Amino acid sequence: MEKFTGTSVFCAITVLLASINYVSAISAAEDVTLSPEQRMMLDKFREMVSSKLEQDFMKEDIYLLRWLRAKEYDVNQAVKLLNENLLWRKEKKMDTIHQEDWSDMVKDYPYHIGGFDKEGRPLGTVSIRDWDIRRAALQGKLPRLQRYMDKLMDEISMKVVSLRNEGKNVTRWVLLTNVEGFNIVQHACSSCTPLWVNFLKSYELHFVSQADSIIAINAPETFNLLLRILKPSIPAASQEAVKILGTNKKAWMANLDEIISKDQRTKEYGGTRES
Repeated sequence: MEKFTGTSVFCAITVLLASINYVSAISAAEDVTLSPEQRMMLDKFREMVSSKLEQDFMKEDIYLLRWLRAKEYDVNQAVKLLNENLLWRKEKKMDTIHQEDWSDMVKDYPYHIGGFDKEGRPLGTVSIRDWDIRRAALQGKLPRLQRYMDKLMDEISMKVVSLRNEGKNVTRWVLLTNVEGFNIVQHACSSCTPLWVNFLKSYELHFVSQADSIIAINAPETFNLLLRILKPSIPAASQEAVKILGTNKKAWMANLDEIISKDQRTKEYGGTRES
């Protein structure tokens, strides 16, 4: 029988929370607001990478700014980060990832992208109780599940691109997750840890600053206990952006109502939208 150590649980939850270091509730206008000096850095950055940008959305200010801000406007470091991402996208065939057969993952690890928050940001939802990560580890499917999670982030990120092409002033997405059923055995075991570590790396290296907020509802006491222990080590910016809501439906409904209309949420999240 597998042993579950405090270290493995700590690692799994820590990297999950760390993956939102770049998440901050920010308006689309703020996302593209620049000082004169920052504008100069952006222009310099664009000149250095423009020949490698094969897709139109990559040439937009908002796309380029993500890499610059990730490296605090160090142009050379931003160029390095972007080049590594472009190489990764080519090697992983990310441009055709949505054309692959994901029927096995869709059944066992469902997610949904649909609806919008009140600012027009696309909404993604994941129910953690449906995701048996330990089973994926035992079946040797963690690499495939990781690619599936990359698909999720790419899909909702491309939804933002699509909205911008329609003239919508949207720069980020929102992730809403139901963590009812979270438990150490299925979600934070030692065998599960590599998935969270790789998820963290993938977000920070390839989807940096794409999320606006991450909201969890129905957080059980085991989840809250771990968060209380880890809270001192979580960056203040992340603490402000992430909302962990408990099992009191009336309370989390009130919180969600402030940012996402009921007609944009499915019944699982207290809404009226059909799946």
